[in-house]
Amino acid sequence: MKEFLKRRGLIIIIVALFLSAATLVTLHATGSQSTVVTNTVNVVLEPVKGGIKGLVDTLEDLYGFMYKYDQLKAENDELRTQVTELEQTRKDMEELESQNNELREALNLDEQIRELEKVEATVTQWSSSNWSSTYTISKGEESGIAIGDPVISPGGELVGQVREVGNRWATVSSIVDPSISVGATAGNEGAIAAGDFVLMQQGCLKLTNVPSGAELVTGDTVYTSGAGEVIPPGLVIGAISRVEKEDSGLTSYAVIEPAYSLGQLGMVFVITDYNYS
Repeated sequence: MKEFLKRRGLIIIIVALFLSAATLVTLHATGSQSTVVTNTVNVVLEPVKGGIKGLVDTLEDLYGFMYKYDQLKAENDELRTQVTELEQTRKDMEELESQNNELREALNLDEQIRELEKVEATVTQWSSSNWSSTYTISKGEESGIAIGDPVISPGGELVGQVREVGNRWATVSSIVDPSISVGATAGNEGAIAAGDFVLMQQGCLKLTNVPSGAELVTGDTVYTSGAGEVIPPGLVIGAISRVEKEDSGLTSYAVIEPAYSLGQLGMVFVITDYNYS
């Protein structure tokens, strides 16, 4: 736009100068005796000069507008950049806050958890479908991790079990995955905490194999029992959110809401060994 205005304006100015020069030459050649010619030329050129002046004023206004437009655009671009930087800073602060919370929880692990042999790892990827709920972590065989090792949150809650392992990575079945089956206790009752295809969609798992006549109370905490000596006893699994009847109507089961929000997992600990006694 600017180049267009420059070219058109320059052409008009050149034409005006040419006409003015031609007029002066004509007047000089004819001398004072060419009054009629002079008057005629003046009458002809007067509107032209007025038009040129108006055009020049318009061009100056347009140049001024284009200058201000460029200035405003530059300021707008700078503001957009600042907004983007502030948004990134906000996200970084939220991530740091999340990491700090996880580290704070890790420092507050009780004595039982501290005595466990464990490997710290980072969750690198989630994979969820109608059939499974798994995630990948950043450590593997090189760090002593093996299939079946339990995985806990920074606060010590059970959040999964290793199902596949590579040199520097491992796949973990989350606590709600249907492949999970863990010895558990609720109140004084022994049972099994297991993943369920339907409940997995709700982010929950099932407390089943409850002894006949046992009372399941909403709000009770469910712990690992240590049965099978694979997962240490006393790890928090979650809390009973509701009690339902089995399809047969003869027995009941409880729905467990995990103690740790799986969607917030960023750092975990893999228990590689513990004292069975």
